Amino acid sequence: MSTVPGAMAHLQRLAAWKRADFASDLLRELRSRSGQSFPVPLKLLFGDRDAPAVRGAGEELTRLFPGTEMFVAESSGRAVHAEKPEWTARIVARCAGSSP
Repeated sequence: MSTVPGAMAHLQRLAAWKRADFASDLLRELRSRSGQSFPVPLKLLFGDRDAPAVRGAGEELTRLFPGTEMFVAESSGRAVHAEKPEWTARIVARCAGSSP
């Protein structure tokens, strides 16, 4: 997403999120790039109440791509950024090399 085409591709994927096959398509594409590094650090935030398939996909991405970190918020679901804004801010600040 560090380029305009990358951002556009991401937005197109977000628009297609409701399609049942979206997650499997995305995972298939990412699996094909296994072992390659991302151009930016990949940090994944999930809630412990997130759907098992969603967290499972995050766990798989963590295994597939070196340097990926996965963070899980307690007592939170899919919208962890909205449900746990302070926790999210701490994670973002830590990843950016500062503290809130």
